[in-house]
Amino acid sequence: MEKKSETARRAAVEKAKSNSALSGFAPSEFALITFDQWIAGHWTTSEAVALLVKHHKELEIQASTGDQQASPNKLGITDTVRLQQAEADIVILRMAD
Repeated sequence: MEKKSETARRAAVEKAKSNSALSGFAPSEFALITFDQWIAGHWTTSEAVALLVKHHKELEIQASTGDQQASPNKLGITDTVRLQQAEADIVILRMAD
């Protein structure tokens, strides 16, 4: 598979962010940094997704509160807002790829 140029990656991320915004989802600050580094070619998509997953799992561990209402998921996130943010960050990057 041919590697996308930085320009193509940036355009793809912007389009994915716009599509997600239509559903009411916005990327986290951590995701925006990760997207910029992915655009620059520092990581493959799989590596960038792994960083996002790790970040959101760490947030879950560090959290002292949560609603315990999130659907069962592979990330082990129990708070619905945290889970929605994790999903938004990961989906945006996957859509951009």
